[in-house]
Amino acid sequence: MECKGVADMYPAFVVPELIHEVIFVNQYMSMEAIDRLLNHISDCYQFSVDTEGEVTNNRLAIIQIHTIPRTLPSMVILLELCHLPSPGSEQYAKIEQILRLTFRSDNYIYAWGDMRKELEPVNHLLDWPIRSELINLQPHFAGWYEWARTLCRVQNLQENVIKVESNEINRSNDPMKCTCHRESPYHESQLWSLQNALIYGFDVFIDKTARMAHWSHGLTYSHSSLSHAQRIRMIHYAKNDVMAVTYLVRPIVERWSFTRIKETKIEARFTAFEPILPAPLRQSSTKRKVKNLDVQKLAKIFETIDPDIESISSDDEIYLNQVNQDVTQASEEHVETELATATNDNINDDLIEPTNGDLVDISDDEIIIRNIGTQMDNDDVTTTQYEMGSAEVIWQDPVIIADGNYEAEERTNRSKHQQRSIKARNRKNNKHNKQRRKHRYRHFIKRRCYYRFTMYEMKKILRYYGITFTHVKFDETSENLIIGLKNEENRSEAEHQLAIDIFNRRSYYHYRRRQYHK
Repeated sequence: MECKGVADMYPAFVVPELIHEVIFVNQYMSMEAIDRLLNHISDCYQFSVDTEGEVTNNRLAIIQIHTIPRTLPSMVILLELCHLPSPGSEQYAKIEQILRLTFRSDNYIYAWGDMRKELEPVNHLLDWPIRSELINLQPHFAGWYEWARTLCRVQNLQENVIKVESNEINRSNDPMKCTCHRESPYHESQLWSLQNALIYGFDVFIDKTARMAHWSHGLTYSHSSLSHAQRIRMIHYAKNDVMAVTYLVRPIVERWSFTRIKETKIEARFTAFEPILPAPLRQSSTKRKVKNLDVQKLAKIFETIDPDIESISSDDEIYLNQVNQDVTQASEEHVETELATATNDNINDDLIEPTNGDLVDISDDEIIIRNIGTQMDNDDVTTTQYEMGSAEVIWQDPVIIADGNYEAEERTNRSKHQQRSIKARNRKNNKHNKQRRKHRYRHFIKRRCYYRFTMYEMKKILRYYGITFTHVKFDETSENLIIGLKNEENRSEAEHQLAIDIFNRRSYYHYRRRQYHK
């Protein structure tokens, strides 16, 4: 659905102006206004926080702070980071005090997303790391929404039981389904966007078209390079975006039902309440497999073929490095003996001395230690095997080359894949690629796109906003763009970063004008 169509279907999210006040914090703010703001923040211990980035470089430009006071009105603080006073001034020290009071250790900070990560670029203005209780409501919304829908189904069932008893049953509705709220459009592991959370859970719409704006150009009338209409639209979005987080706090944390949401006045959501932490998130049922070293399996590898030698007991502890060291020392002693014998017989003085480089890598299921030895019998080169305890040392035949020197025969370790034929490799690769294609869009977001957008232009916009996508494609209708992400964290960031109407008609001509004026 396009933004305009959704706005026609749902009422806009509006907070009465009587219960909130907008404060601009910048270098043009008077000391009296700063002191008044400090007094207000000192009396609050609950806040909602959000941020906005400059459209040209995506750098942090605005910090929105909404106070949740004991008595209304509340304050929406718009901190303009690109218009702060010079460091070292009294105003700058007061603004730092505002932030430190907001994020002090006994406060509760509510946000829609990882606020610690979003505020990291301005950690010099805060007592870093943040010591206040940061509560990210985004991952908790899905659990609350399903719980509220389940409760709604139970209430519908009770109402239908009453109708049955009074012979007024309506057979057109299924009593086991919640008809007033739709099912979640996300998978279980996906995070909700703030816009969809308001639409599905509260039947209100927040317009995010002003999100892609020049937030660093100033919001105050006398010191802004923006038009009056554009400033008003940006201010309206900035304050509603952070107040929408406050709007969701109590229903999620206190687990309100849909009935209670309808019956509660909006003023109750913007006043302080007894702070509690949201319900713990449900842990994933998948567990990592831990591979342990099987001692009995190693014991079988080192078993000797001599029946007179006692086999390795299951109670004995085997260390690979000790076995390798013992076998290597034994092999070196044997080679020295053979070299001495060969020298005394005057057969060849140019025997190659075995080195550690001739040892073959130890595999998972078998340990074979190879070295070069010599055994001269009737002027012929033979192969001799020596058994040492539980390991077997194999002496390989030397190879005589043209200049009379001996060279060890090179034995290449070919993997299982390399041992297959070319056709078998192709079949294996095709099967593997088909399996991986199934997971390309395991984590994805969907955005409706204007038909004149090209794939190249949309990918360029995604890179411009720092979206680390893996694959991009159109859906069956060619009206929606499916953006595949690597993992759930990237999907959550992209959902929060990209407005729902980022590829609409207005955005298309906006980027075309920017491209034309370059």
